[in-house]
Amino acid sequence: MNLAWILLRAGVACLVLTILFLSQRFWYRALWRVTSNWGRIWLRWGVRLLYIAGLLLVILAVADNLRQDRGRIVPDHSGIAAFAGLWFLSALAAYFCVKVVHSIEWVWHRWHKPVPAQTNKLSARTMFLTLRAVPFSVRPAL
Repeated sequence: MNLAWILLRAGVACLVLTILFLSQRFWYRALWRVTSNWGRIWLRWGVRLLYIAGLLLVILAVADNLRQDRGRIVPDHSGIAAFAGLWFLSALAAYFCVKVVHSIEWVWHRWHKPVPAQTNKLSARTMFLTLRAVPFSVRPAL
């Protein structure tokens, strides 16, 4: 095999694994942040343990599918493999959507200069004296 081909495959594999790691880390931190404010400890720990169990199951299914030999822990075309695919696909899609929105927001704040608010040139005292001089019948209703 060609060295360039091996390096290309290794680079693509590292890129995919890095993106998967970052997306899972993003949702892991978001879950911890959301559940940290929950009052019931058993509910907080239950949701966190359910997430960790699901993540370990997904990692097991993916690692099992990456192996090239015949011995499999998880059978082919199982519900676990489908669940792992849906998990990663939805996590990646949501991660990319959140990052795109953050990028658009960053570009907007970088290029768009806020317009200074128009301040009333008259002070409150001057406005009061001006309105006092106007007859009652033409004053705007406040």
